[in-house]
Amino acid sequence: MLQNSGLTVDQAENGQVALNRVGEQDYDLLLMDMQMPVMDGLTATRKLREQGHDVPIVALTANVMQQHQQRCTEAGCTTFLTKPVNIDRLLETIAEFLPTQPPPAEQNSADELPQCEPEGESDRPPSVIVKSADSAQALSPVDRLDGVMKLVDEALSDVQPKSRAVPRTSRLQSTLPMDIDEFRTIVCGFVDILPSMMAKLRKAWESRNFEELHGLAHKLKGTGGTVGFPAFTAPAAELQDNAEDEIEEGTEELLLTIEALAASVEAPAPV
Repeated sequence: MLQNSGLTVDQAENGQVALNRVGEQDYDLLLMDMQMPVMDGLTATRKLREQGHDVPIVALTANVMQQHQQRCTEAGCTTFLTKPVNIDRLLETIAEFLPTQPPPAEQNSADELPQCEPEGESDRPPSVIVKSADSAQALSPVDRLDGVMKLVDEALSDVQPKSRAVPRTSRLQSTLPMDIDEFRTIVCGFVDILPSMMAKLRKAWESRNFEELHGLAHKLKGTGGTVGFPAFTAPAAELQDNAEDEIEEGTEELLLTIEALAASVEAPAPV
């Protein structure tokens, strides 16, 4: 979606890779996930600032507590966005730091839309996204995405922090518009890795590996709503809280709720 908005995008799977890449070339902006393997976002941000890099860093975090936001600021983050990511707000935030001009309008035909295909065990989405400094294009909300962002806002605004309503009998379809290939790609990726994530959640719970359970619940809480499945957000948040405090009571029920939701998810229909 960012590439379609006129940006040149690089990706790094953890903070150490991001640190290395920023040391090798200049970037105009970094989107920094706070929870990553090898090196987390707070550590990577602190090290970048210690090395003298003044590039704007936008923290991406599923933790909305004031003290966590303060830690992001103290580490050197310029600003932050909470997960599930509001895509319209993401574009607006990036536009605050980059000059804007309308990118060329280009839309793929319906028969070029990506199809959902299994992607094996590679279930970690890009953790750091940066814009190359040599890009002549700059960000502006794309005309063909303009109306779509309102749909995303409406879908995410319905998420209630402690609601546990589960549509066990209905099928869950993403609220994002599947006629736009960028959104379709994101949703297909989520659907493909969902069975693997459910298996890992179940294994972590049965072995009482609360650290692993916390990390997986955190990931699901942040990604579910972002890709148009906001029903995952509340139970995943509760599961994360239980795992953090190593609370066993109610955890099995939460996991069953999440598994029922996952079983109800439908992949985008073929085009």
